[in-house]
Amino acid sequence: MTNRTALTQFQNWTIDELQNARLPGGSRWNGLRWSFPQETPGLANASYRIDWRAPIGNGSLLTDPANVDLLDSCRRIIWCWLASPPSKSAPKYNSIKNIHNKLFFFVRWMNINGYRDFSCVTPEIIALYRRSLTEWMAEGSDAQEETKNCKEWNYKHDRRPRTRGGIVSYLSIISVIHHARQALEGVGLPAPAEEDPFGGITPITFAERMALVAPGSVRELPDPIFARVVNHAYSLVSSKAACRTVELLNLVVERRDPEGLSDYDELLEEAGWREFLHGEGASLDAGLAKAFRGHVSRLVAAAAVVIHALIAIRPSELAGLRYSSEVDHPEGCSPIELGCVTTSLTSDGMFEIFRLHGRIYKNRDVPEPAEWVFGLRPVGTSYYPPPVEAVALIAQLFHSWRVIHFKDELFVHIDRMWDLTGVYSDLLRDHQANLVQEALGTDLSLGQVVTPQVWRKSFSRYMFRMNPELLPALSNHLQHLSMATTERAYIKPNPGTLDQWTNVAIEQAGSFIADVISGELRVAGPVEQALSRLAASIRPRLSNLDEASKRSYCAEMAKRTSLSLFESHFGFCVFRTDGASCVLAHEARITPAFGRRTPDLCRSCKNFAVAPHHLPFWERRKSELIDAKEGRLPNDHLRYVLSRRIEACDLVLSWFNGADDDQEKKAGVTRAR
Repeated sequence: MTNRTALTQFQNWTIDELQNARLPGGSRWNGLRWSFPQETPGLANASYRIDWRAPIGNGSLLTDPANVDLLDSCRRIIWCWLASPPSKSAPKYNSIKNIHNKLFFFVRWMNINGYRDFSCVTPEIIALYRRSLTEWMAEGSDAQEETKNCKEWNYKHDRRPRTRGGIVSYLSIISVIHHARQALEGVGLPAPAEEDPFGGITPITFAERMALVAPGSVRELPDPIFARVVNHAYSLVSSKAACRTVELLNLVVERRDPEGLSDYDELLEEAGWREFLHGEGASLDAGLAKAFRGHVSRLVAAAAVVIHALIAIRPSELAGLRYSSEVDHPEGCSPIELGCVTTSLTSDGMFEIFRLHGRIYKNRDVPEPAEWVFGLRPVGTSYYPPPVEAVALIAQLFHSWRVIHFKDELFVHIDRMWDLTGVYSDLLRDHQANLVQEALGTDLSLGQVVTPQVWRKSFSRYMFRMNPELLPALSNHLQHLSMATTERAYIKPNPGTLDQWTNVAIEQAGSFIADVISGELRVAGPVEQALSRLAASIRPRLSNLDEASKRSYCAEMAKRTSLSLFESHFGFCVFRTDGASCVLAHEARITPAFGRRTPDLCRSCKNFAVAPHHLPFWERRKSELIDAKEGRLPNDHLRYVLSRRIEACDLVLSWFNGADDDQEKKAGVTRAR
């Protein structure tokens, strides 16, 4: 982030003083367009640009001679927001896109309703604005036809916010205008009165009242979906077609005319792209060049999915990765030579750790160097972890293109003019969305766009489920400023999901109890006595109820006693937090710690039970353990562990073979660690 203390207070200068004023990025104050330096990689140029030739309703543009004072006021308001921000933190230049769009929105509303300057920013007029905003939102989100080329702008055609987060920026712009009142007054322009236009109430409070729907939280991907998409992406990255793409893409550069006069369709044809794409099943209906770019973009998206999903870096961090290999041929681009990948040994010298080096841009005054662990391999092997393969593929894919275009970005994009640009996050997200749908097929929809934030949350939630003690390491890996951010935004499930999990688990517990009482389900294990006591207290009240009412009553009792049911392939968990073997002493959980559950740990837990349909697992496990013990020459410790686990299998099987209550004591089975 650029240091805003160095910005000149142009909002206080006179018109004459501003004639030759230059802004950061080189734009003139009186220019029709302001362009600012790009501080964050991955964002399009439009994020750093203001085009003052904006339609403001009634057939006029903001730059029309009749609107000279209004244009001057808008420029001063934007600059005051940048140079003297109302909040403690200075905004980044990429925030300009949102703030100037909302300013133009309000100016259109003013012009359409007969207000010519910002002196209309009073509590009474802003109340009318809020009412108009509410009516506009309530009309529905379907009527969003754009009239981009029409000077006669109608604000009802704009995109309509529905949640608190979408609405608040339409209101906070009023605070930005009000904040600039002294700058406007100082140069003789109409300005808002000193009175707070919101009457002391914050914009976010009004936004909460006006919201039509509750804010939706980013949901993590279910594990099967996560695996399906990432495996599909990795299959593309590691395919023979990817190697062939590297060869053909760099061949295009080798055959091009150094003067840039080549016919690229002919060049692609000569390089063998038509035959290759036809063999890959790509459609050539829209032309060879478009099919070529689509194929390359698909491969780039696959590599980005592997990196986002398995490293969980942000889009700006991905776009900010740098390439500095000096090899002559793309096939020679070893990951270690890229400049952004390093290796080191683990403390025991047995493994080689891969680290990805880049920069952090979010919430930083200036970009800060950072590194992420993204794989390891046994020393002496040639194996590369999937994220390392993805980085190596992108390095090789555009090696020759970077050389001729003098680019050092790792992730780049070939545009329609055959130029090379840094990759844009929005474009990459669109290609990733196509790849996700390709992996899932037409019969499955996720109900949300799979953005990098979805990958980060899915990664975080999975790691936390595996071991909650990883939270500090996870926070450090995600480059969060505090561990509280990690826990609040990435670990805690959203209330809707949490309620759904809880309700389903309680309903399952109620059905389980009802089946046990009726004798339809026979269970045995440590939880059997607790279930017997609960059944004894419930049974008298069920005699006059029908089947549905019985199950409803049992579910209510499960809720009252805080019981929930979770089944695995080796048994039931009738979960109660107190004394659960998978729950650490400092934890407060409403579900088992799924990442810690094992047959050996659960078998000795007070919440565990098995039914007859679980016995084949234990029989098979016993057989495999016996084979392992007899088929190897284990050391004494391993032989001891195998023997204890075989005894544990015998104990579980004995629960259905008439063993007495002292069987566990006689077997001497203890919890396996």
